[in-house]
Amino acid sequence: MASAILMEMPLPATCCTGVAPPRQQVVPMGFRSPSSGKEEVMGLYDPDIGRLLAAFRIEKADRVPHWELEIESPTLDYLMGRRVPYLDYGQLLPAEQEAYRAETGQFYPEASSWALLPEDYLELCQRWPNEAMGVNCIYAGTIGPGERGTVKDWCDLERLRPPTPVEDRARVVQAYIEAARGTGVGVAPAFFAPFTETYEALGIDGLAYKVYDDPALVVHLVDLYTRDARAMAEAVVDLDIDFVYIGDDIADNNGTFLHPRMMEELWLPRLAHIIEPVKARGIPMAFHCCGNLTRVIPWLIQLGFAAVHPVQPNCNDIYALKQQYGDQICFIGNIEVPGCLSFGTVDDVVRETKEHIDRLAYNGGYVCASSHSITSLVKPENYVAMLETIMNYGVFQAR
Repeated sequence: MASAILMEMPLPATCCTGVAPPRQQVVPMGFRSPSSGKEEVMGLYDPDIGRLLAAFRIEKADRVPHWELEIESPTLDYLMGRRVPYLDYGQLLPAEQEAYRAETGQFYPEASSWALLPEDYLELCQRWPNEAMGVNCIYAGTIGPGERGTVKDWCDLERLRPPTPVEDRARVVQAYIEAARGTGVGVAPAFFAPFTETYEALGIDGLAYKVYDDPALVVHLVDLYTRDARAMAEAVVDLDIDFVYIGDDIADNNGTFLHPRMMEELWLPRLAHIIEPVKARGIPMAFHCCGNLTRVIPWLIQLGFAAVHPVQPNCNDIYALKQQYGDQICFIGNIEVPGCLSFGTVDDVVRETKEHIDRLAYNGGYVCASSHSITSLVKPENYVAMLETIMNYGVFQAR
């Protein structure tokens, strides 16, 4: 969701003049390595979007790439060496912030890379191996506290908030592009396909009933969000982006929320319509879906997606999936958040990261990352141990 603060933020001078504005130098900081226990220098790291895009093509670059869509505090603060400015409750608009406070009686406590201003997000990528900035372009109409299940019937449609204008969201993406220009850091607009937004509006139980009791209402909502996502896709392909990241949680731990045949009728053609302008420009696409991906991956390959994220290990055998599809799609993630990253030791993280590199990166088609995002539960030292292992053990020439 595009923030009110970013909407009012003046774009860098490059937008009008073509000349990059002076950039503040990123200074290395000292830190204690969780792997070696020694005092070392934090950064500076040379990010390379080409490294990530090579993996999307199932090719090797100099080493295994890393990309996290979102990093929350306290890890975010640990990596930056300070408490960075951020937007309250991710990127909620002011009225939504007030609704959250009224409902919960508290401020949302975690900062997130989703909410960093461009110069801070860029600094994060330069300090640590994050090849790209994912820019939040999510439809604002049904996201936020208390919104799930807003629509019970047709008469409730007027209660849906209108989306943030597409041109405003595209303007936010442009601000990150200007910040990243010439640095090697990539930029990827991120937005939803229509299924998640539909069950946000109806509630997951409401969706389960309405597909049988009132399928026309479900189709109406899916088409509403499809139009917005298509407009977003049309807007961002005209910008100097590196890839597009589309999320749609269409599955739980057992498989797709609806029967696969129903998904093929309701969801698949609409996703194909959304990505049409992206494919026409030859821009790589990555897809996010939590849950069991057994049925999802063949659809993604059929549609031309280059990568799939995050391949959660509790319901996916990534090694079996790699054997079956590893020459057709790149895998991102699978280092377990509710496992070694949050509750394990540094040694556990190093061991699991090495195993993933050994068994998944042999043909280049693997991006080493967490099984979802770096949540507030993740131990900062464990995430750093994963990064150090990627940078040191994941170098192809040394293997």
